[in-house]
Amino acid sequence: MIAERARTGAVQRSPAVIWDRVDGAVTLCNPETAELFRLNETGGVIWELCDGRTVGEILTAVAARYPSVRRERLEGTVHEYLAMLSGEGLIQDPSSRQAP
Repeated sequence: MIAERARTGAVQRSPAVIWDRVDGAVTLCNPETAELFRLNETGGVIWELCDGRTVGEILTAVAARYPSVRRERLEGTVHEYLAMLSGEGLIQDPSSRQAP
């Protein structure tokens, strides 16, 4: 779970997910479930940072992008988005992937 690897565990976008950024929002499609998700600007930034970075690195990058927002609020937002993305199977922990 994302919360358990809050600082050191890396998160990666699931390679099966199809996504695009249009007008500041990111739309995701999970072909395994045929579900669509639309993320706002902040969610899109978090999504794009799920490229093998740790949660701590993602939080640092989001804080740099939104310097006027309190750190505690950013932490909550980042953890909420990561929990949702993980729960929907849109991101994964690279260490949990099986070798082909």
